[in-house]
Amino acid sequence: MGNGLVEEYVRPTLQEEADILFAMTDKDNVNLMIGPEVKRNFKLERVVAVVHDSILAGLYKELGVETVCPTDLVIKDLLQTIQEDNGGSHV
Repeated sequence: MGNGLVEEYVRPTLQEEADILFAMTDKDNVNLMIGPEVKRNFKLERVVAVVHDSILAGLYKELGVETVCPTDLVIKDLLQTIQEDNGGSHV
């Protein structure tokens, strides 16, 4: 029994052998649902889901889903910029 998400989003991209897949749609839930199924069905070593919601990314990371959260990366960069502008003092 297949998953429509995998059929629509993933199968067309996996015509050749792959080591890693980045699930990068604009929908966090789609990216998170694709990950485990793709790892299982296509026997990929790594699937990384891009998740914009920091809380959701953290929860799934705790469940073993590899995630990247652009929101967290931007916040980290902003905080680093602020610290550099303040001569390295902590915010």
